[in-house]
Amino acid sequence: MIFYRVIAILSILFFTVYADENLSEIDAKMQECKNDKNGKSCYELGQYYSKNNEENSSNQTLYYYGEGCKYNNQESCVEEVDYGIKKHVFSKHFIQKIVSVGDLYFKKNEYKKAFEYYNNAAHYNDSEALYKQSLTSIKFDTKMSNSERYYLQYIRSVISHINFYSEHKILKRLRKTGTIELKFVLLQDGSISELIITKPSQDVDLNKCVYASIQKLPKFYPIPFEFQKEKIIIFVPIVLSLS
Repeated sequence: MIFYRVIAILSILFFTVYADENLSEIDAKMQECKNDKNGKSCYELGQYYSKNNEENSSNQTLYYYGEGCKYNNQESCVEEVDYGIKKHVFSKHFIQKIVSVGDLYFKKNEYKKAFEYYNNAAHYNDSEALYKQSLTSIKFDTKMSNSERYYLQYIRSVISHINFYSEHKILKRLRKTGTIELKFVLLQDGSISELIITKPSQDVDLNKCVYASIQKLPKFYPIPFEFQKEKIIIFVPIVLSLS
C-alpha cells in the first residue's frame, strides 16, 4: 500500500511540475509573440490552443493565428482561415481573409487550392470571391455546372461594368485617384438598391461623385430566372488610378 501511495504522490508532483513548466513556456511564447517579426511564435501559440480543449481555446486559436498572419506568416494565415471555416466563423472581415488565402495559392499557381478557398467565400455571396472563383475555374477542369458558371459570369459582368464605368467616366471627369469599396443590392429587374460606401477614400468629393454616379447607372441585365434569386448582394472595390 505504501509503495502505491508513493507512486501516486510522485505522479502528482511530476505532472504539477510539468504543467508549471508548460505554462512558463506558453507565457514566454506570449511575450515573444508581442515582438514577433516573422509570426513564428504566434503561429506556435495558435497550434497549442488549437489542440487545447479548454474553454475559450477557440478564440485564442483564432487570435494567435491572426496575430501571426499580421506578420505575414503564411502558415498562420492558412491555419486561421482553415480553423475559422471549421468553426463556422462568419463576418465580412473573415470572408476577406478567406479570399486572401485563395490569393496566396493563386500566386503560387496552385489553382485547385485557390479555387477551394474562393469557393468557401463565394458561399457567402461575396462578389470578389465569386469573381476570382470564376477566373480560377478556367485554370483547371472543375466539376462546376453550366448554371454555376453562368451565375459567376453574371456577377463578373456587373463588377466589370461598374469598374469600366468608374475608370472611363468618373476618373476622366475628376482626375482624382483613390480606392473606394461599395456594397449594394442588385434587384431582380437589374436595378440597384441600398447602395452604401463600406470603405471610403480620403477624398470626400471623390466619394460623393462615385456614390452619385453609381446611383444613376442604368439597369443591369435582369437576374436570370434560372438563378432563382430575387436579389444579390454585391461588394465592389473601385480603384481609380491615373497610371
